[in-house]
Amino acid sequence: MEGLSLIEVAIALAVSALLLGGLMIPLAAQVDRFRLRETEAALHQGLEALIGYAASHGNRLPCPDIDGDGAEDLPGSPEAPCRGIEGELPRATLGIPGVDGWGRPLRYRGNDAVTGPDGMPRPPNTRGGLRIDDPRTAERLTVGDPEAPAAILFSCGANGRPDGENDGTGGGSAGCVNPSRPDPRYARSVPGRAGSGGFDDVVVWLSKNVLLGRLVRAGTWP
Repeated sequence: MEGLSLIEVAIALAVSALLLGGLMIPLAAQVDRFRLRETEAALHQGLEALIGYAASHGNRLPCPDIDGDGAEDLPGSPEAPCRGIEGELPRATLGIPGVDGWGRPLRYRGNDAVTGPDGMPRPPNTRGGLRIDDPRTAERLTVGDPEAPAAILFSCGANGRPDGENDGTGGGSAGCVNPSRPDPRYARSVPGRAGSGGFDDVVVWLSKNVLLGRLVRAGTWP
């Protein structure tokens, strides 16, 4: 029985490489989808934890964690302890993992009107100026004060950095960190592929009216 020639061996290796490459592409896509599902679940859990915190803390949302220890930080005045501050979701304070599918802490910003010591104002309003846009259509996904979102929560996605309007520094952050961010504008989505330098943030928000409805159901409002 004759052995294989070098040409035949080369052809066999080339075919094997093509077959393995074809298998790896769907596998990578499956991993991306799994991480995205984990991220969406973590964001949903974060919103629920924020609502629960408000219901048990005088209708007040927590301030972000800005030093990475998992607890909320109160760097400002007693009347406005975290005005204009974005940070990590205070996962230790909320008692949840608080990380996305890539293992990075979720980003969080509460509306200034709801993170103060008195919680949701009376009559209820969210005058902290937060807003969500869709840059693809120039559509505002949330209206302005006094109906602005009570909180914004997002993952920086596969590329690990805030993209588009979510980059409060304006210079393309190397990491998913914006400790001081006076700009109230955030973006839900723009064209781009995850991990390719395009926009891949996963952004959700807590509506003022959803929060109020849950507080009324919990018996803490009005």
